[in-house]
Amino acid sequence: MWQQSNLIPIKKFQYLVDLAENIKDQVNDDRIPVDSENLPLELKPLGEAINALLEYDADRIQQEKMFTADASHELRTPLAGIRLQTQLAMQSHTDEERELALNNVIKSVDRATRMVEQLLIITRLTGNQVDLSMDKIELGQICEKIVDEFNVEALNNNIHITFYSEKNEHHYIHASEESVIILVQNLLSNALKFTPAGGKIEICLSRNNDIARLQVTDTGVGINKDQRERVLRRFQKGDNKNTSGTGLGLAIVKRIIELHSGTLSLNDNPKGKGLSVCIEFPLDY
Repeated sequence: MWQQSNLIPIKKFQYLVDLAENIKDQVNDDRIPVDSENLPLELKPLGEAINALLEYDADRIQQEKMFTADASHELRTPLAGIRLQTQLAMQSHTDEERELALNNVIKSVDRATRMVEQLLIITRLTGNQVDLSMDKIELGQICEKIVDEFNVEALNNNIHITFYSEKNEHHYIHASEESVIILVQNLLSNALKFTPAGGKIEICLSRNNDIARLQVTDTGVGINKDQRERVLRRFQKGDNKNTSGTGLGLAIVKRIIELHSGTLSLNDNPKGKGLSVCIEFPLDY
């Protein structure tokens, strides 16, 4: 026999029935949150949990839509370039013409590959539900490793990269190592892209009280002050039309900084022409 105290009152049971019907009606429609405020006290945790699930689901769907729209729009140009250069290679009459067209095909493939990589990164980092594996990492070691990776490309373009850590101290931060690697790679990639032959790129790591500060300064074309806020948005570029890019690099940097409670600023190169990007992370002692 059930004791009376274990039975669910008819009125509260009806709330569950109505709640189930409302959720069922929303399967192929817009998600409407459960009115948890008007639920019986015993059912409020259930309503709040359902709302959290609906919010996560809506966020995931929105990210999928954004990725599909961005990918279809941004990949048209490199794919059209691949098709055009392939046709030119097929129609070429000399080895020189054919080689030039095929080299352009490779460049278009590289651009499309870079675009897909950046799209996947920004999609993974965007949204309310971002799961990052955080740990105590040493920022200087990451910077040294990435500078070594970019040195060959820099030397091939007659660009000199220098890295120094102020006072040779350790700079431990609580962060996702994968995300910080992506951040530094994007900063160096941007600096290399916009710095002409004979230019310089300086990476400086310092401490200021409880803050680790990373500055990447180049002698490139720079970014006008009135454009700096805009270039931090997705697919936005400065006025320099002579350099190709995805328009995602700085947007990715900004999002990673947000996820790590850091700060980002774009400034003039204090020594002359160029851009200085300043990143700050809370130190982890």
